[in-house]
Amino acid sequence: MCKLSAVRETLLLAVLLLAFATWVTVHVAISVRLVLAGPPRHRGLLALILPPLAPWWAWERRWRASSALWVAAVVVYAVVRAVAAA
Repeated sequence: MCKLSAVRETLLLAVLLLAFATWVTVHVAISVRLVLAGPPRHRGLLALILPPLAPWWAWERRWRASSALWVAAVVVYAVVRAVAAA
């Protein structure tokens, strides 16, 4: 039983780290794209400070895959945190 618990914790940690790394990477990528995409350039900087703005503005620019990946990474992260806490 102890081995099973250790394996479960290791898998949860791996998924947690992968989800967080994915979220941070996509978040920074969206913010940089917003700065480089043209006016208004301040959206990229605001998206870095206020994270929920990044997928919103990405969706507006029709960057659907980036926006969906951002949201999916946050959802996976939240679910795994909840499962790990239980």
